[in-house]
Amino acid sequence: MRRHTRRALALTACGGGAGSEAVDEDGEVAEGLSGELNFVATFPEEAVTPAIEAWNEVNPDVTVNYEELPLNDLNEVIRTRIGSGDATPDVYAADQPRIAALVEDELLLDISEDFDDAEELFDPSTVEVSTVEDNLYAARSIPPWSSCTTTRSS
Repeated sequence: MRRHTRRALALTACGGGAGSEAVDEDGEVAEGLSGELNFVATFPEEAVTPAIEAWNEVNPDVTVNYEELPLNDLNEVIRTRIGSGDATPDVYAADQPRIAALVEDELLLDISEDFDDAEELFDPSTVEVSTVEDNLYAARSIPPWSSCTTTRSS
């Protein structure tokens, strides 16, 4: 279920909407997801509210905590938090040109197995810039400025 949960986190947080439920190995909607999900990005709160509401419809026992950061602060906050072992954020919007540097600093998870159909879901050019050494590290969706990543495997 971990694979599908990460896929759902990335798709829903990035505005993927339909088809982004966490499912088990038999294709059934996963039961029992609970807790908190910390999402950090530079988007205005009103822009992410529909995605958070869509997530909550499928996962009512998960509280989504959204934190809006100024664009100039995002990369430093991510590096500081994750680099220090802070458990937040679970999902964050990454500056697409910096994906390779974030991978080098071990601040992103390889989500290739979660998105073996990435070329079908996303524009191939966005898959290309989100791929480092044949591994996918970000899921970029519409609108084109949204690129979200997961930072933990659970």
